[in-house]
Amino acid sequence: MPRTRLVNPSFFLHEDLGRCTAHARLLFVSLWTQADKEGRLRWLPLKVHGESFPHEPEVNVIHLAQELVAAGVLSIYEAAGRLYAYLPGFKTWQRPHRNEQPSACPAPPAEILADDSLDLLILESRSKRLAKRDNQGSTKGSHYTVLPYTDSRIPLPSPSSSIEEDSAQRRRGDLVDAAPPKPRVVMKTPSGDETLDFLLETWPTLLGKHDTLERWLATSRDAFPGIDLLAEARRASAWQLGNPANKKRQVRAFLTRWWGKAQDNGPRAAKQSGGASNEDAIAMARSLGAKI
Repeated sequence: MPRTRLVNPSFFLHEDLGRCTAHARLLFVSLWTQADKEGRLRWLPLKVHGESFPHEPEVNVIHLAQELVAAGVLSIYEAAGRLYAYLPGFKTWQRPHRNEQPSACPAPPAEILADDSLDLLILESRSKRLAKRDNQGSTKGSHYTVLPYTDSRIPLPSPSSSIEEDSAQRRRGDLVDAAPPKPRVVMKTPSGDETLDFLLETWPTLLGKHDTLERWLATSRDAFPGIDLLAEARRASAWQLGNPANKKRQVRAFLTRWWGKAQDNGPRAAKQSGGASNEDAIAMARSLGAKI
């Protein structure tokens, strides 16, 4: 569960973090909130991405982690077959609450914990800090494996020696011509059904369930033959805009009720012999529209 953490003013002046990209620095702050009181957390890239960049699916958390590992402010290690992340010097940056739950993650190996002797608020260069750590390559033990940022399970987008060069180029504006990330697709192509397209555009929560939506819409047309479903859907949308406090989460159930009331208040269609009653038709439409 994310915790409330502090951002020390020295964070903005940290030399090695300053060489990282803006997204990498933001990930570092996010990891503070995800780490336990010892500065540890399970390294699950998809979960970390969801907690850190929920609105930016194009961000590559693994590449950002590479920058932080190269800067010496993040360590990835393996214990009992699972990957964990550790923020060296965590308690130099943070003061966890005394009632915070104890860490459920195994402690990092000694060579990683040695980083806690370094005052990360002192603006040391990466080369000096790496010389102090003397932790080149992988160190394997009976229980732990320290994963350097060149480990195959955490691939680098470019050689480690170019990380600082890439960051410097970004600051100089040399990479302005780089291809922008692909935009997210938020709408489906028009289906040819004006009512269906309006529903998909107005209530995006219906996306991803195109087949069931078409069946529900076909059932609704049979259930409410005396009204114009598209016109009533537009009225329902306008009503929601004018009443934001009454915004409905179950959109299909909401529209089914709206269309049912519209038909009850309008001219009743002639009932065919042997056909289902209006109430039965409404119940059938609701059964398909109960879940979104």
